[in-house]
Amino acid sequence: MSVPRFRSGTFPAMVLRSREVGGFVCTETGYAPGQSIGAHSHNTAGIVATIAGGFAETIGNRELSCSARKILFRAPGDVHSDTFGSEGGRCLTIEIPACWDGHSPVATPLFTSVVNGSSATINFARQRLYREFLCEDAASGIALEGLVLELVAEIVRSQSRKMERVGSPRLERAYELVNDRFLEPLSLSNVAAEAGLHPSHLARAFRKEYGMTVGEYIRDLRIARSADLLANSDLSLADISQECGFSDQSHFSRTFKQAYGFTPLRYRKALSAR
Repeated sequence: MSVPRFRSGTFPAMVLRSREVGGFVCTETGYAPGQSIGAHSHNTAGIVATIAGGFAETIGNRELSCSARKILFRAPGDVHSDTFGSEGGRCLTIEIPACWDGHSPVATPLFTSVVNGSSATINFARQRLYREFLCEDAASGIALEGLVLELVAEIVRSQSRKMERVGSPRLERAYELVNDRFLEPLSLSNVAAEAGLHPSHLARAFRKEYGMTVGEYIRDLRIARSADLLANSDLSLADISQECGFSDQSHFSRTFKQAYGFTPLRYRKALSAR
C-alpha cells in the first residue's frame, strides 16, 4: 500500500516558520492536542527536535518516545506515523540536503539507523540552534548554518560514543535519575548516593561523558521545561520560576536569557505572535 511522501519543506502539520540556510531547510511545525498522523514519509533525511509537548512515533515495529528533550533522526523514505499527547506539540525539523546522503563522511553514520535520544551536549546545541532560528538579524543566517552543522556533529559523536564504549550502568543510572527528577532539589551527593558512586567520581565521569557538570545539565533541563511552559500554559513568570526550581523570578529571567537570547516575556510574546 502506498503512503503519502512529502517533499522538502512540506509537512502534514501547521507550518509556523521556515528558513533555508546552506541547503538545510529548518521548519517549525505545530500540532493539536491528541493529533494523530497516519503512515507517511519524507523525501529528505530529517532531524526532529521537539520544542514543546511530545509525541510517540512508530517506525516499523519500533515505537519511539519524543519528548521535549529528545532528538529524532529519520533517513529519507522512512515510513512512520505519529500521535501527539494531551499538550499537542511544536517541532523544529532540520531537513538534510540530498547531497549528504552517503556522500558526506560526517553524515554517513546518521544514515545507518533511526536515532532517538539526547545528551547534555545535544540538548545544549539544540537550545542554541532554536534561539538562532528565532533571530532575524544580518548575522543569523550564517550563525544558524553553523549551529545546524554543530548539532549534526554532536549527534554523530553521540552515536559513535554509544557504539564504542562499554558503558557504566551506574553513570547511566545517574543520568536517567537527573532526567527523571530534575525539578526536585537534587544535589551531586544525592545523585551519587542513589547511583552508587562517589560524588567526586560522578562529577568527573559525568562531565567527561556528557560534556557538562551535573549542575549545568539540571539547569539546562529546567530551562527547557520553562520554555515548554511559556509556550503551552498561561502560568505567570513567577509560577513558572517556582515550578522549575529557580530561586526567584529575576534569577529565572537571567538564566533564560543566557540560554535563549530572549527574556521569558519576549520569548512568550514572539511565540504568541505567530
